Amino acid sequence: MKTDVIPSLANQKRYTTSSGNSVSSVNELHTEAKEMIRHKKGISTRHL
Repeated sequence: MKTDVIPSLANQKRYTTSSGNSVSSVNELHTEAKEMIRHKKGISTRHL
């Protein structure tokens, strides 16, 4: 999996990667994964 780097140029209004991901979409994915793991209990969360 390639890692996306979000440019940090001060003159840009929106920070997006070349594939269209933005900080908010990355935060949304992180929140969804965190919620999914929170509802699971036991050893199985290690294998997600």
